[in-house]
Amino acid sequence: MDVDTIFPAVSVGEQILGKYQDSIFFGRLQMVVIITNLRLLIQRKFTSCGFFSPSYHSSINLRSIHRIDDTSSSPSWALLFPLLTVFSSGVAVFLVGSMVDRLDIFFIVFGIILIILSIVGFVLLFILNKCRYIQVQGTFGTTTLKFPEDTGREIDGRLSEMIYQRKMQQTSSQRSTYGNQQQPSNNPTQALYSNIQ
Repeated sequence: MDVDTIFPAVSVGEQILGKYQDSIFFGRLQMVVIITNLRLLIQRKFTSCGFFSPSYHSSINLRSIHRIDDTSSSPSWALLFPLLTVFSSGVAVFLVGSMVDRLDIFFIVFGIILIILSIVGFVLLFILNKCRYIQVQGTFGTTTLKFPEDTGREIDGRLSEMIYQRKMQQTSSQRSTYGNQQQPSNNPTQALYSNIQ
């Protein structure tokens, strides 16, 4: 772990499998996620006035995770509505410029500029707004992680794999414990003695 990542010490037999960092809200919220073979470690740092203010840590046991949901984000209507307004006003100004005899070049050029700006805005919005939300649910409650598309996909795959491995280890250890308790004895005296206890 790095100096800036403060978590409880890694226990014996615990291995760090991946560390992922991202910042959102123009760098005001920094998130560090560490996946180990036993836990999911999450650290959130909130920046205020250029200094790191509060820092929140979560340590989630992989056995306590019941469900992982992931969704890709799509641009919100709060961002799409202004672009649609600029596009439609650009088309309206272009049409007015083509109908009016005087100053028609000004209206046509201004309408084309508005249309081009709105199209560039649409393209940038869809390119830059590629995020993946990972919602982890379990006995601890619910926590949501937001990362870029590729990083989110990698976290989701790694986390699902580790949860599956932990559950398989738990199942196999329960089977071996149950099998050792239920094995019949070849010695009748020992079987009688175990029934008395």
